[in-house]
Amino acid sequence: MNHFARVQGMEVLKAENGHCEMRMPIGEEQLNVMGNVHGGVSFALADTVAGIACASTGTFFVTLDTSFSYLRPGRDTAYLSGKADVLKMGSQIAVVRVSIYDEREEEIAAGQFTYFNTGNACDMSIFAD
Repeated sequence: MNHFARVQGMEVLKAENGHCEMRMPIGEEQLNVMGNVHGGVSFALADTVAGIACASTGTFFVTLDTSFSYLRPGRDTAYLSGKADVLKMGSQIAVVRVSIYDEREEEIAAGQFTYFNTGNACDMSIFAD
């Protein structure tokens, strides 16, 4: 796991064959001035879960592009969870669908990410903490 994700408390629950599920605790530090989960927090979890879904296929990927929609405010939740699935895996480009949920399993954000395959081998044990 990278240092940023570790500091945020993100944890991988499952990562295999182009699919990843993660969780992240939400505290006061992750809230905006209105008391909702800051949009950047949801986006950071989405980018991380999508990247690990790609990496679960055996190589490292980097983000090229994204389209991300906030569907409802994340409020009164102790954690967020993210789920990602690779929709298309090409030789250099991968397209991933991501959903972010609150603790009640309500989808609060969704997006599609495009990644570039670096060609560098990925040992999935780095995501186990």
